[in-house]
Amino acid sequence: MGWKFEKGEAMDYGFNHPGIDIFAGDKAVSLVREVLQNSLDAPADSDESVRVVFKALFVKREFFPDADTFNKHLLACEEKEKGKENRKARNFYKNALTSLTREEIPFLCISDFGTTGLRNEQWHSLIRSSGESVKQSKVAGGSYGHGKHAPFSMSALRTVFYYTRLDPSEEKFIGRTILQSHPAPDTGQQNSPIGFYCRNQFEPFMENHIFKDMKKLIQMGRGDQTNVGTSIFVPCPRLDINNGDSFKQLTATIMAYFYYSISSGKLNIEIEKANGSKIILNQKNIERNFNSIKQQAKIVEDLKIKTEFAANEAIIAPDFSSELNGPLDIDNFGRVEYFLRLTDDGAKRVSIARQQGMLITSKPHNLEKFRGEYKGFHAFFCVLGEEGSEFLRDLEDPLHRSFEFQRSDDMLEHEFRAMKNKYKEFISELRKIIDSHAKIEIGDETELPEDLLKFFRDFAQPFNEGGDDEGFVTHDARLTQHLRPPRRKNLDPDTYNKGDDREGLGTTGQGKGEGGSGEGSEPIVRRVGEMPVRKTPSRPLAKLRRRNIGSKNFILYFDAPAADKFVVHLFKVGESDLRTDRDVLQWRLKGKGEFRESLVVERQSNRMNLEVETQEDVQNYVIEGVAVKPKNHAE
Repeated sequence: MGWKFEKGEAMDYGFNHPGIDIFAGDKAVSLVREVLQNSLDAPADSDESVRVVFKALFVKREFFPDADTFNKHLLACEEKEKGKENRKARNFYKNALTSLTREEIPFLCISDFGTTGLRNEQWHSLIRSSGESVKQSKVAGGSYGHGKHAPFSMSALRTVFYYTRLDPSEEKFIGRTILQSHPAPDTGQQNSPIGFYCRNQFEPFMENHIFKDMKKLIQMGRGDQTNVGTSIFVPCPRLDINNGDSFKQLTATIMAYFYYSISSGKLNIEIEKANGSKIILNQKNIERNFNSIKQQAKIVEDLKIKTEFAANEAIIAPDFSSELNGPLDIDNFGRVEYFLRLTDDGAKRVSIARQQGMLITSKPHNLEKFRGEYKGFHAFFCVLGEEGSEFLRDLEDPLHRSFEFQRSDDMLEHEFRAMKNKYKEFISELRKIIDSHAKIEIGDETELPEDLLKFFRDFAQPFNEGGDDEGFVTHDARLTQHLRPPRRKNLDPDTYNKGDDREGLGTTGQGKGEGGSGEGSEPIVRRVGEMPVRKTPSRPLAKLRRRNIGSKNFILYFDAPAADKFVVHLFKVGESDLRTDRDVLQWRLKGKGEFRESLVVERQSNRMNLEVETQEDVQNYVIEGVAVKPKNHAE
């Protein structure tokens, strides 16, 4: 028994290992996501919570399994790296050897309770196989078999010890390390990179062969050994949870990706320092603890989990949800639970989780952009149906953080097409939920904040106060776009004010077509940089809204004047140097007639909409409009 390496003379493997390197960027996040996902995949009772304990330990060197032999293998690897250019490898072995000389060696132990433990095929997949994932169900989290390497990335020794209990009479213990090809310390024959702390023939220690050093380690990390479940022991962890900041970072990471699992009662968490102080996260206190961590903005910012925290806020205080607004069931997908929260920042975000509740991605394919006008929102969807959860599992990347179709190269063409169509239908159903609650429809109002509204009060006053314009609604100056266009050439006011006989010029009376001829009307008097001044009764179009269709095509929504007919003039508004320019717009109803400066519009309802075409690109301009009473309609 002790540390054993298989012979590896055919291949010479260097220090870099793809399974470890893939998790090197976000070690803590990767460890949390992989370990908790595995525990949630193996509940002993689907109606009971799974409990996972993160515990910091300091273990005397004498209880580190076969420390002296392990030290010899580290020395052999260090010697092989001498004279090579891989500084990362040299530094690793130097630090590992130093760590192993300490009287007490730090460990991070992660134990689960209320699970089934690792059965034979799962134990073999974890310990002895590569690129294989064996789970209890089709909706279980792992799909590539790479997640087992996340704890190795966390260990400064690239070593992990495993313990599992299946029932009161069956338990297993083994150690595993990933170094590099190196000469065996005793024979000089080349060893493979992977070694095991095991019995002969690379077998694990069973209940009758677990000796003093192993029992001490298990007892310190897991406590009561009669409980069914699994523990992993990470020596020399790169995350020291005895440190206050690291403790909070671990807590924040768990909340970011497993808030739904905890809040729904599927998962309970304990995080315990070596001095015995700990935090418990469960269904009852998760919201309080979340709000406490959320106040520490630097931690959230440093961990880059701001979006994930926003998803959790949707779960905590949704404006709409499947519980409040009715269930969502998708054909060939199953039940989906959702939470949608409207926000003030204007951002449109969607997060998706699968059955066990781990947040997979906040950038799902085809749900990153939304055309049209939407309120700011964050929507969280959890796919609970087994068919849908299994389907999304097959689309996940190895880190379980995105859905990627390009990983389906080995599919037959008709299978690939069917998969894309199924995902498209899934996304379509989610968009329907989002549209029903966050899309701005006709008549929706968004009040400007007081600190912005004060800049526009002068536009909110009606023209010709006290004039003969009874029946026209007053103007409330809602803005629809940011003022950020480049300067445009202004129409010559002298030419414009002449009021010539061209069709559509001025405020139209009884003219030809929709635009009229300009006869029987008075011209608009326009001054550059000012609102138009009119001699005819007029009102700005009230509660004006605009939805862009193209650069020269948009729909205008506004409250109609009380008159049966009225003339509409449109203006484009933008900033030029230090003044605001307003230019008369040439426009027409989509596909109808010539472009004009004004059109006669018949009142159809209290809330009107016009699909407008313009001769120039106006998507970066604010559009303003006025309704003018034609002269022949005057009292």
